[in-house]
Amino acid sequence: METLNSEALAWLARTANSLVHNYTKKSPQNEFEIEKLILREYSPITIEPKQDKMYHVRKTNTVAFKSNFTLYPWELIKVQVPK
Repeated sequence: METLNSEALAWLARTANSLVHNYTKKSPQNEFEIEKLILREYSPITIEPKQDKMYHVRKTNTVAFKSNFTLYPWELIKVQVPK
């Protein structure tokens, strides 16, 4: 594993990070050195899950959703369909 890591880092140094990008005409290693000064430590964002809204199914297998009436097959009526 150590050999693989050292070979991968050597390949990055001689090939991937040193080649000039064809479109930007910049080297990835040089750009990383510039951007490293601006980068901040990763801090995850917690997103609260929103509550699912239950919709009423009419006798005709239609559901009113955002002013539209949608017809669903009988097989899906008893299954909770993700939005």
